[in-house]
Amino acid sequence: MGERGVITTRKDIDENGIGVYLHWLGAPEDVYPLLEYCRIRGFRCPEDDSFGYAGLIQVAANASDGDGLSVDVNRLDHLDTNNWNNGTYVIEGWKVVKRLYCSDEEPEIDDFFENLRDFDRAQPYDQKIGDVMLRALWERDLTIPEVASSFYTITGCNEF
Repeated sequence: MGERGVITTRKDIDENGIGVYLHWLGAPEDVYPLLEYCRIRGFRCPEDDSFGYAGLIQVAANASDGDGLSVDVNRLDHLDTNNWNNGTYVIEGWKVVKRLYCSDEEPEIDDFFENLRDFDRAQPYDQKIGDVMLRALWERDLTIPEVASSFYTITGCNEF
């Protein structure tokens, strides 16, 4: 069966554009932390350009035990948007703004940080944020690029 879900943007849903199909990570307790992790990493948003989708796919595939076979990207009319599980998440700016084909209420995710941390731990060693930094960024609603920019501004370290 799976925990199927599709992630797309408002623009893509209106234009029958593309989406990302998640076979095992499509439940709200996975999708919401996945989106937050991409935001914290400072990835471009999928509604801005395809690099946003690429970052989302990279993180999701790494978290799918590395085989990536549970993640697909395709045109929406080729994806299982009405999948009898979690439906389709329509996002804007790494936030879910609407859910389609799902009658569930918006979830309360009890272990949000633990799920967020699991995404970080599934990434390659040189791309991990680490538990302490991840929690600090998440609690302060910051991203890695914001912190790096502040560090270089404060310390004057802008030459390498």
